[in-house]
Amino acid sequence: MVLDAKGTVVDLNPPARMMLADHHDGAAPRGAVPAWLAEAHRRLADEADVTPAPPAAGEIGDRFFEAHPGPLSDGQVVWWLVDGTGSRRA
Repeated sequence: MVLDAKGTVVDLNPPARMMLADHHDGAAPRGAVPAWLAEAHRRLADEADVTPAPPAAGEIGDRFFEAHPGPLSDGQVVWWLVDGTGSRRA
């Protein structure tokens, strides 16, 4: 998923769109991300000099994810979500 400098979702791939829709019991609101990811995005914006930025982690529905940020030159951030549910249950 891609968030702009203000934390608004500007692009979602189909799996992320479905995952967020499930998280919100229906259609995913364009700007809606889980609170833990929104907070990580705010921290990244506040600490722009930290490179590379550490991943954030949290739950979306019944799944556990690590979110790895990839800052873009225009102030947007690509967040790569890695499903860690299986390794967490093991």
